[in-house]
Amino acid sequence: MPEIILPTATKQNDIQTKVTDIQTKTNTLVNTSIPSVKAKTDLIGTASPTTADKTTVMNYLKLLEDMLGISGINLGVDGFKYAGVYSRDGIGTTVAVTDPPLTGVSTSAVDNVVSLALDADYVYVVGKKANITDFHIQKLRKSDLLLIAESAPFPNGATSIKKILVDSNFVYIGFGRKVQKLNKSTLSLAGESVSLGTLTTDIVEGMDMDGMYLYVATTNHLYKLAKSTLGEVLKSNAGGNKGLKIDNLHVYLIRSTQIYRYKINDLSQVDWISITKNVNAIALDDSYIYAGTETYTYKINKETLQIVGTSASDAHTNVIAIAVDDKYVYTGKLSGTSNYQNLQKLYKDDLRVTSSFEDEAGGIKSIAVEGAYLYLGHPGYSSSRPGTRKLFNGHQIIGYEVV
Repeated sequence: MPEIILPTATKQNDIQTKVTDIQTKTNTLVNTSIPSVKAKTDLIGTASPTTADKTTVMNYLKLLEDMLGISGINLGVDGFKYAGVYSRDGIGTTVAVTDPPLTGVSTSAVDNVVSLALDADYVYVVGKKANITDFHIQKLRKSDLLLIAESAPFPNGATSIKKILVDSNFVYIGFGRKVQKLNKSTLSLAGESVSLGTLTTDIVEGMDMDGMYLYVATTNHLYKLAKSTLGEVLKSNAGGNKGLKIDNLHVYLIRSTQIYRYKINDLSQVDWISITKNVNAIALDDSYIYAGTETYTYKINKETLQIVGTSASDAHTNVIAIAVDDKYVYTGKLSGTSNYQNLQKLYKDDLRVTSSFEDEAGGIKSIAVEGAYLYLGHPGYSSSRPGTRKLFNGHQIIGYEVV
């Protein structure tokens, strides 16, 4: 057995002095008294910490909540309650708690969001204001979703604007048969493409982009446009009625119940997969496609185009919005009322549901995830229900994990 060398008395006194100094500085920070450190067996504490309960994990979270000024949080021993969602505990039951804490709600912004996009500081949304037929593009400050700028109205936008993208210089939208780019600061028109396709019904259904090009799915064609001029570079006779996503090598195009794969350099078709159910939205990571359909969410190997995972019966049907981060899949659906769990969070490895959120804005049309936050675009079926929300991203903000 190796020899155990204990610190000398002098060293122990030095450690104690440093610990005392840290406690003194911490007391000043949180304006409360912290007694001697408790034994490891008594560090968790109770679900509702009292003033005498100063040194436990639960009390620390309570102090954190107070300092952050977060309201509406149901704090309990189970860490997932701090996230404020419907969450599964260790034995598989569903625990109903409060809504996720909002850090921002759009008030003067559009209340029927079709699509949203993020840059470093702002959220760009396209949608319709209450009781107004025409759509607008709006720029919201990320921190609190304050309205910063608004475009001129787009006539008949309800049926002809499907997607918004943003890069370091411009905002891009598909408006009818054209792709338009807008100045980021003023949202004024900076350029537009020619009419795409040959039929009046051949409208822009989806877009994605890389550094130099826009990839545009219309009803009957797939285009590659130069971002600088919005001029046509390539065209393929392939239509997508729900949209597309790209990676470094391929374009993945949704067409009814199929997902087609095209080479990104020349738009030649490589192969395709049929899922037998209508595909409404897809998201990509390095290895997989995540497809939201009318029945399940599917995980598809990008290399083989084989289904390797299917969500369980408690997961969403009729998924129309989907996003991923490094660990989770987020799905959204429409409900028409405020009494449905319209946002779900699934584990990426096996598509198990880890939590669900009962939305108050009639459903979710668009999802963007960034770090600790989710940005949601809602249909906003009344003027009192905001179209854009910013939420703490479930467990990720505190660091708890539900298993």
